[in-house]
Amino acid sequence: MLKSKAKTAKQQQQQTAANSKNADSVLTPKEQSNFRGAIKLYEAKQYKKGFKSVDAILKKHPKNADSLALKGLFLNHLERDSEADDQFSAAFASSASSPMAWQFYGICLRNRKNYPEATKAFSKSLQLDPENYSLIRDLSSLYVQSRQYPEAAVIRHKLLQKNPDYRPYWTGLAVVQYLSGNPAAAESTLSKFESLIKIQLPKTDLENSESLLFHNLAIYKQGDVQRALDHLETIADKTGDPLAIMESRAKYLLELGRFKEAEREYRALIKRNPDDPKYYPKLEQALQIDPENITLRKLLYRNLALKYPRADVPSYTGLELSFGEEFKSVLTKYLREKILRGVPSTFVLVKALYHDSEKKQIIEEVIFALEKEFSGESATNTTAILWTNYFICQHYDLVGNFEKALEYLEKCIQQSSDTVEFSLTKGRILKHAGDLTNAARVINAARKTDLSDRYTNTKTVKYLLRANDYVEAVVTESIFTHNDSHNVGLRDVVFIQTLWALIEHAELLARRGDDSFALKRFDDIFKTFFEIYTDEFDFHGFSMRKGTVRAYLDMIDFTSRVYAHPTYLRALTGAAKIYFKIHDQQVAHTLQEHKIETLSDATSKQTAEEALKAQDDAAEKSLADKKAKLEEELELIQKLCTEAADARHALSTPKPNDLHKNVKPDPDTFGFGLLETKEPLEVLFKHWKPLSEQAPEHLSTWELGFEIYLRQHKYVLAMQVISSKIKGVTDTVVPDYWVAQRALRLRAVIESEEENIVNPPPPAIKVLVGRTLPTIYPGLKDAQDLTAFYNEKVLSNEATDSADRVFDWIEGLKTLVKDSVAYRKLVEPVLFKLGFSDIKTVFKSVAILKDIDSPKYEEYVQAAKKEWPLATAF
Repeated sequence: MLKSKAKTAKQQQQQTAANSKNADSVLTPKEQSNFRGAIKLYEAKQYKKGFKSVDAILKKHPKNADSLALKGLFLNHLERDSEADDQFSAAFASSASSPMAWQFYGICLRNRKNYPEATKAFSKSLQLDPENYSLIRDLSSLYVQSRQYPEAAVIRHKLLQKNPDYRPYWTGLAVVQYLSGNPAAAESTLSKFESLIKIQLPKTDLENSESLLFHNLAIYKQGDVQRALDHLETIADKTGDPLAIMESRAKYLLELGRFKEAEREYRALIKRNPDDPKYYPKLEQALQIDPENITLRKLLYRNLALKYPRADVPSYTGLELSFGEEFKSVLTKYLREKILRGVPSTFVLVKALYHDSEKKQIIEEVIFALEKEFSGESATNTTAILWTNYFICQHYDLVGNFEKALEYLEKCIQQSSDTVEFSLTKGRILKHAGDLTNAARVINAARKTDLSDRYTNTKTVKYLLRANDYVEAVVTESIFTHNDSHNVGLRDVVFIQTLWALIEHAELLARRGDDSFALKRFDDIFKTFFEIYTDEFDFHGFSMRKGTVRAYLDMIDFTSRVYAHPTYLRALTGAAKIYFKIHDQQVAHTLQEHKIETLSDATSKQTAEEALKAQDDAAEKSLADKKAKLEEELELIQKLCTEAADARHALSTPKPNDLHKNVKPDPDTFGFGLLETKEPLEVLFKHWKPLSEQAPEHLSTWELGFEIYLRQHKYVLAMQVISSKIKGVTDTVVPDYWVAQRALRLRAVIESEEENIVNPPPPAIKVLVGRTLPTIYPGLKDAQDLTAFYNEKVLSNEATDSADRVFDWIEGLKTLVKDSVAYRKLVEPVLFKLGFSDIKTVFKSVAILKDIDSPKYEEYVQAAKKEWPLATAF
């Protein structure tokens, strides 16, 4: 009986708790109405009001999962991310099976542009609520954004089933089927919809025109060229892009071997645009001209040049195909015509011919013959003399005779002193000669002749940054930017994503040792590329609604390769040097602390601790000094920009500028927060990962990957880089010593006593790497072996090798050779062996010799000055 009463009491307590829990989590009809009102406030972007509304609901029902999640969504829009995450955690703790909570969480992640996690959240929500239309629509875009095309096809098929009368859903399904590698399915989808259209749509209907052309592309991608051609003929009068029809028809006919018809089409295309170089090789194929039959090819281009005298492609191709005396004759006619017409770009048009030493010599003979002809006693054509001198000036610049180049340029300036192009060319010549300071001065003087010229302003800023004149560069670039409250355009350079300016800023700051500020600019570049990549999200639906299918496919292709852009690689390489330095300093500090802990003598231990503390204090003081210096520099820039702006406003009424009106001040102007990161390798890896996915064919990608893996103690992955990943490199030939050096470095790190102290590798990994590495290059045990290997493979054979690869080898030796004297002895002869023919190589060699405190530094500089007498950078 007592047990029965106790059991009943326990059940009553459980029921009471359950009722209490339900009361906390289940909304009353009134609160449900308030909840719907809060959602409407969210849709109206009234986040503060919505937050108060949902907060009032939670005071009565604190465990309602949907309300908790909605509160998290409001907090996310109010930029209180950590609080938002807490609300979502509480929501899922209350009910992990709420589809609305998962949907709100997915929206939050999507707002943060964390598309992979947002996809997971929306997928979870859809599992709980399979018929939610908005979920299906949003998830279809997220799948495409994360390149999950088969899953996107399934979702878009559901979307189509819910609304089969809406053409964008048909197009959207066909597009993801095409992207998933199934063009036959895409064709089937498009055919089904086209069969439903009962009226003849005009060719001005862009959506229909693009859909038909995409349909044709889907057929072609299946390899059935004849059927693609047949289909193309049926849609030719229904589309509004005649050029696309002509190009596709010509391509199909050529691939089908119908050469006569293909010739007709390519001739029509050339007639339409004779300056497009891609049509001419196709015409050769249509005429079935053997590439080795130079005579027939020359005849073709000679006739085309006569037919299209204003087009440069056939005339220039004739130059490429001619040699010896014939080349001289053709070139003389070509240059005389251009110079008499006063074409400033004449030299640029023939510059590519200089790779042939024989043609380079002939060009020199011809231009001097023309100079003699135009400068004779009876010569009256001063314009021809002017442009001949300008050509000769650029010729001497290219061959490296800068004194003669400047001599001829002065003749041009005397004859036409107000031509800005001559001043720009003078700056370029001085830059090539190594005189960056005077090059910037000359370009700046040219800019001042026309302050409204944006091009000269851009050139001036770039030259000033290359000359390390940061203050003047920022003041100059602020002339054409929507400046902030201090008249400084730095923020606008970031805002409008001016990549060339950002990378030049970053590299200048890195050169002068301002690592924090350099990281800030590198990070701005990373953010720009991330924004470019994520901005495609809005177009997954927009392009389907507008019917711009082909442009959309081009965008997908572009964003799938955007991280392979050279500027991104430059930024990543520059940032990596700083992050590696931060990591190496952290490791060195850890080793010092470990050594102190192992000291048994109390006095020695105290002395070592005091020395380490003094070292840390000195580092902090150095950072504080740098920050003060940067703030002082910014104040100077603000003052100069304000004075310049006042001077401009005195001449004209300034336009109102509210671009930065609602922009919050940057809490970390100089990037010291980035410099103080405790996990530099994790930050760097996050930026390197998209590069490894989009540009695995570049050797530079795996250079960085190896360095990251090596410092992360991921030795197997580092070994995979040098054993298998580089096999996919196609942008260059991977030198043997490149692999040998990294194999030796990996072996040295694993066997290092210091490495075993900081992060000892597992015995199995050590055995695996130890067994594998000797098989890559047997006989390499130390730096001396590697140097001998390098001398044998490269230097002794006088093989052509890029200076960048040599500098990479020198950099790698640092980790192998700890003794500075031994390191210098290995490096110095290699730098002298590189020679002095390239100014960039000389600059880098001078910097290396100075950095290692080489006794041969002055000897190298004197030798360099003999080769580069105008250079002022060393």
